[in-house]
Amino acid sequence: MSTKIAMSDDYADNSDLQKGMLRYVFEQGYIKNAVEGSFEENRTRFQQLDKPYVIVDLGCADGKNSISVYKEIICAVRGLAPDLDVSIYVVDLPSSSFGDIINTVLSGLKDVPRVHVYAVGKSFFTSLFAENQVDLFFSNEALNWLSEAPCPYAGMDFFSLQEDHDEETRAKWMAVTEGDWNAFVTNRCKELRKGGRIIVSVTGSCSPLDEVDLAMIREYKACLAAIQTTLAKFNLEECQKGMVMPSTSRTPDEMLKPFEELELASRVISIDTSALLEPTVAQFQKDNDGEKPAQKQAGYSMGWTEGVLRSALRDHGVEEAPVVTAFIKDYFEVTLVEKFRNIESISEKINQHALVIAKE
Repeated sequence: MSTKIAMSDDYADNSDLQKGMLRYVFEQGYIKNAVEGSFEENRTRFQQLDKPYVIVDLGCADGKNSISVYKEIICAVRGLAPDLDVSIYVVDLPSSSFGDIINTVLSGLKDVPRVHVYAVGKSFFTSLFAENQVDLFFSNEALNWLSEAPCPYAGMDFFSLQEDHDEETRAKWMAVTEGDWNAFVTNRCKELRKGGRIIVSVTGSCSPLDEVDLAMIREYKACLAAIQTTLAKFNLEECQKGMVMPSTSRTPDEMLKPFEELELASRVISIDTSALLEPTVAQFQKDNDGEKPAQKQAGYSMGWTEGVLRSALRDHGVEEAPVVTAFIKDYFEVTLVEKFRNIESISEKINQHALVIAKE
């Protein structure tokens, strides 16, 4: 089963969760520590002024959320090597509007000298660069996406420890989840220079599942029920198969497994599973108090699923703008909010993992 990943046009306005995780990464000093750690392990590299410091942003979306990251990295690099040029590669779906993304990044960095910006439209799970070329990979809230959704299941985000998966479904999803993560780690570790770093911040789950995870599973099931209800309203039941989200919330053990089983010439510096973030969406803050929890979660869902739903509708020949607009409005503003109101509880937290990897 193939489901296309796509971000909504107003992704940056519906990405408070992503911004919250970036704030956490800054507060914990992950970026500064990563650059300084690279310097200590490979000082010669920072003296090679003919080779720009290479930053790769995996899952840049429209580029707006990443500008603060680039500035933080460049500040750390220039504090150690003031004359070193910097090259930024933004990586996302081949269908992304890279001209607009590059212009956004260049505009945001207009006061920062000697910065070059390039684009790569390829899957994260393939080779992106030649070996030993990259100084720092960074990915924020993007590696929950998978290369495919192998089959339908009871939810909208795959939790390997969710109890109501049948064994065949669990096996199919685990094959994709593990295969994608192994491919990602293997390729990125090859592409890093000695002492280089990978920083990954991503939605995750605990082992065993905690109350936050269980609440999120209930909410994802509500999302699935809301989609089914909205499809029925619009007589679009045939679109259901295309609306399986190719995403997962990995446990810490699942993220660490390749480093125990594969020869990667890299090591895990740290894995932080303590981040619990609350998604708050600006356009829902003025609603009545009784509406806020359901509205807020519907807004969070909009930020990461609207583009996928639109893509699924297009794939089934539903391209009329009024129909698509009416479907999206009904799903997010009416049906999904109603489903969220009726579940046991709304989680105001989401488990997050932050992983830092170093090349030997």
